[in-house]
Order: sequence, then C-alpha cells, then structure tokens
Amino acid sequence: MVSVDKHTDEKLSCDLLKSCACAHYEQLEMDGVLQPFEGKVNGFCSFLEQQWGWKVKYNEGANTILADENKNYCVCPMMSHDNGLIYAALCCCSEGYAELMFSKVAGRPVEATILSSLHRGDDRCKYQIKL
Repeated sequence: MVSVDKHTDEKLSCDLLKSCACAHYEQLEMDGVLQPFEGKVNGFCSFLEQQWGWKVKYNEGANTILADENKNYCVCPMMSHDNGLIYAALCCCSEGYAELMFSKVAGRPVEATILSSLHRGDDRCKYQIKL
C-alpha cells in the first residue's frame, strides 16, 4: 500500500484501492448479510445503528445518507488500532466498500464520498451516500 501511495498519483491510488474493497466484501459474504435489506434502506440504516454502532441520517427526499462510523479508531482490517500508521489513501477502499453495501441494498449503483476520516486528521470516519 505504501508503495502504491509513493509511486502513483492520488487518483490512480484511489482507483486501485477502491477496487480492492470487493475482496473484503466477498470475504465477509456481505451479499448474504445484506440480502434481508434489499430494497429496505431504512431497515439497513437501523441495522447499521443497532448492530455496528453507526450514526445514520437518511434523507429520503434528497436520496442521501450521512453515515458516521462513530468510532475513534480505523475499522479497516488492514490497520492495527495501535500502530499509529496514517494512510489517507486507504479511505478510498472504504468508499468502495460503502458503495458495494449501499448499492446492494438500494438495488442500483450509488456513490459514496468520505466526508471525514481519522487518516485525514478528523475525529471520526463519515460518509455521504448518494442513492
């Protein structure tokens, strides 16, 4: 990852890492986890809040979701909570993972954008999802 960051421009690094999200998504068999929520965005938002501890605001009129992971550490399995490594490009993988999850639930492609990130100096990881 560090080599990718050092030897590619920001857009290419982000594109590469975003595409890596599918490996983790498939490893966790997320299609099966998300199947009960297909077409039920509100239900999925409730699941994220109750099971994962996220804070989620769904604006049905604007077709957007603001999702706050509500953690003071990076949840990425590639990162150790204790090593202090800061790697902002890794957040592109999180964008890809969010897009995979919410696309499955919404039944159509969505766009995820990182609004804040621990790796970018913020206190929480937050996303905007455009359905």
